[in-house]
Amino acid sequence: MSVFNYRAQSKRNGKIVTGNIEAISESAAQMALEQNELTVISITRKREGAFYEKSINVFERVPYREVVIFLRQLAVMIEGGVPIVRALKLIADQERREYLAMIVQDVAEEVNSGVRLSKAMQKWPKVFDEFFVQMVKSGETTGKLDEVLTYLADQKEKDYSVVSRIKGAMIYPAFILVGLVAVGALMMVYVIPKLTEVLESSGQALPWSTRTLIAVSNFASNNWWWIIIVLVIGGLLVRWYYGTKPGKAQMDFWVTIIPIFGKIFQKIYLTRFAYSLSTLLKSGVPVTQALTITGDVVGNAFYKNIIEETRVAVSGGKSIATVFESNHHLPQVVSQMMRVGEETGRLDKILTKLGNFYEREVETLTQALINLIEPIIILLLGVAVAVFISAILLPIYNLSATV
Repeated sequence: MSVFNYRAQSKRNGKIVTGNIEAISESAAQMALEQNELTVISITRKREGAFYEKSINVFERVPYREVVIFLRQLAVMIEGGVPIVRALKLIADQERREYLAMIVQDVAEEVNSGVRLSKAMQKWPKVFDEFFVQMVKSGETTGKLDEVLTYLADQKEKDYSVVSRIKGAMIYPAFILVGLVAVGALMMVYVIPKLTEVLESSGQALPWSTRTLIAVSNFASNNWWWIIIVLVIGGLLVRWYYGTKPGKAQMDFWVTIIPIFGKIFQKIYLTRFAYSLSTLLKSGVPVTQALTITGDVVGNAFYKNIIEETRVAVSGGKSIATVFESNHHLPQVVSQMMRVGEETGRLDKILTKLGNFYEREVETLTQALINLIEPIIILLLGVAVAVFISAILLPIYNLSATV
């Protein structure tokens, strides 16, 4: 299969779209685009090793919610007796997003040529991850593809809901903090130096808060370019360190222990672990393979390493709870329930109950965080106002009182 860059005009709305498509030949790529109601303007084979091959173009990303909608539509059609290929083509024809429509069309053509649905989806890992593919494969094996797709849609929707709530809760405090930093920086560089000139020329004794503020202001005014350089270099170094395997594991561990947010993230990862492993085990996936897939989809390098250690331990004949019991960063209830599940032969059901428990915990903590945000922001604003009054306004008031 080769990759081709294309520029085409949509027959639906007349818009010009660009992107890339995998096909055996240029004529096959052009035919696929024509079937997707695109009039090809130009098409060229993509050069190997180009930088842009390493990432999907920003306009070609598939939103999380669109994947959920696709799953539900496909599940309903299959449950209603519609053949897979026809169901996929119907969804592709109705899909408004050109890139997702092209992917679904490609999957339909692959299935039509005799390829299994899971194998066809595996070509698009940015849209259908390994957990997704393995679940579809288990649905094909057991003949319960519609149930598997419905479950996947439910799980993706739950993940999307939790992440969206956390992101939404962070917008307001992030906006306030950015505003405070921006206003503070402007005051340090432009406003405070002018005020401190008046205070210093008065000859009166200045309080420690004013002297500290003057020192910080002088440093920021005289070295602002060095501050920017240090911040940029620091950001690049952090990004580089996060790109290394040990760095990613270390920073992902820090995410789970930071105040307030750490508990939420920890429970999110444990929920993903429990639900993913439970579902794979119920579908008949071998334990070691299920652990490998779960490690890839849990979304945290620290937990992935723990799961990988667990896989190695299980391969050596040990209990699946062994590694979890020896790690003091993990709640003991997890290892205890897993051991009970192994001893009773109901590990998948125990993991489901564990996932339900942590899912409720995430909802409770998220709601508590949302309720705490407003008073915390008010407190921060109060501290900022108090510092400004004690450091600037009080000395000016004292100066005017002596005149």
